[in-house]
Amino acid sequence: MKKPFFLSALLLMVTGLEVSPPDLTVRAENPTPIVTEKSDLSVQTQLELIDRGSFPRQKLLFAPSTVNQKEILTVTMDMDMVMTMEGELIQSMDMPTIEMTMESEVTSVDANGDIHVDVLYSGIDVVANPTVPPELVENLRSAMQTIVGLKISFISDPQGNLKTVNFQVPDNWDPNLKQMFEQITNSLSDLSAPMPSEPVGIGAKWRVSMSLNVNGIEMDQSIVYEIVNIQDNLITLNTSIEQQGGFQRIEMPELPANSTLNLSNLSGRGQGRVTMDLTKMMPILGNLSMDSNTEMQIQITENGQVEARNMKMKMLMEMKMQSQ
Repeated sequence: MKKPFFLSALLLMVTGLEVSPPDLTVRAENPTPIVTEKSDLSVQTQLELIDRGSFPRQKLLFAPSTVNQKEILTVTMDMDMVMTMEGELIQSMDMPTIEMTMESEVTSVDANGDIHVDVLYSGIDVVANPTVPPELVENLRSAMQTIVGLKISFISDPQGNLKTVNFQVPDNWDPNLKQMFEQITNSLSDLSAPMPSEPVGIGAKWRVSMSLNVNGIEMDQSIVYEIVNIQDNLITLNTSIEQQGGFQRIEMPELPANSTLNLSNLSGRGQGRVTMDLTKMMPILGNLSMDSNTEMQIQITENGQVEARNMKMKMLMEMKMQSQ
């Protein structure tokens, strides 16, 4: 088994893109049908109040002050990645910076307080990095441009719990791009903050637990929020994230028919801070730093013999966001 194959396959799993150019079937001159995929998220999260914090306390509810007013959110994301096989370094890479611009708009508010929001990916760029092969930068930039113009619609209750999320994507969109689009959206949701139903004050802590599927890997995620400041409708939270995934088979079409890829263990930890305005649905300011370690084993069956190779991957991610 050759190392370039492993590198391509693992890069695909992490970023959603192959090192070689993906088959981008979306063309401006040949518009394709748009399909909407729905996800019911109401049963996937659990909120546990750990500490109600100091007095004075108040109930934290999202209540947009204006309907049909746009907010512009700018997100910058950096990733570093190191991969080894049987203890030997395969690749150490500082991935190029991804810069995204999104426009959000509250379209309506129901009588029960449910908030309907549209989010449009209005701009995206990949910043060249001298440590990254130019062909990877160009492939990633070309592929990411197809995300521009795509829309997410979601419904949130006043506490910030997402009820449904609709992804509007081209019907014949490359599945790897779709996977990356969903991964980026999951990362952004880590900076959102479901609020407890009880009144809370500075120092309050609560834990939000959920199950995720990221690039075909099932994992459990837990986020602890802590209020560090409240001023009128502005609230600043510290966040602490933990991710854990156990043994499971990873389905990858790119693997040869005689190969299987298993996840041995996944663990991730992150820290962040986010400032929210309860009259708006997008964070005013936020940052997130994640450190994840993944251990995998690939088994190749040939002539009745099974060969197993162990791989490890370490990834660091930094994300910053600011709205206006």
